Amino acid sequence: MKPSYFIFQTLAIFILSWLLCLFLPWYTFVIVAFISGVVANKQGFMSFIAGFVGSSLFYLVVSLIQARKDSFAFANQIGEILGGFADTHISGITLLTIGTLIFGLLGGFFAWSGTLILTNEPSNRLSSGRGKNRTKSLKLDLNKYS
Repeated sequence: MKPSYFIFQTLAIFILSWLLCLFLPWYTFVIVAFISGVVANKQGFMSFIAGFVGSSLFYLVVSLIQARKDSFAFANQIGEILGGFADTHISGITLLTIGTLIFGLLGGFFAWSGTLILTNEPSNRLSSGRGKNRTKSLKLDLNKYS
């Protein structure tokens, strides 16, 4: 994948997720990541990285805008709730980091899935060779009984 495809896919995920989440639910960023993986289906790993970076950037910007409005008060309250079992306090920045990582992984895996759905290259598959042979034997078995 050329660097321009990587930058295009990353920016497309970020901008389209931002625009769609103004009107649709928050989880539409995974649909955007998947479609960007289908459109820019060059390499699985680079698509994963583009989905990871684009989704992480999207979550980070949206969360920072929201947290800036209330001076991290809501994030700190959630941190107190989650850290209440051990009488510790999880800071809002820690929650922001964990959320960014989770959103990045989700976007990365969905972009990678979109890339893998249209490619037949062994380098993009998890198991190279097995699926191809199994498909041939399945076709032979189906033809045998019809």
